[in-house]
Amino acid sequence: MALDEPRDTDQILDDEDLTFLMDRPLFEIAKPIRIDYESTETGGEYTISCAIAENNCSIAEDPSACHASCSI
Repeated sequence: MALDEPRDTDQILDDEDLTFLMDRPLFEIAKPIRIDYESTETGGEYTISCAIAENNCSIAEDPSACHASCSI
């Protein structure tokens, strides 16, 4: 996760006071996406899970192959 400005090619998701941006083609490959926040003693921690991680897809190697095997 990083700070970014929205672009025409982004999927924009709003959740309460936060806005999440993701490149739309990547979003289509990665969905469903879940973002959790947990408070800790040292601050807070985000955990992101998605179809790419759950199915051990390597988007860098071949995104189209990943899409086929990661569809939910």
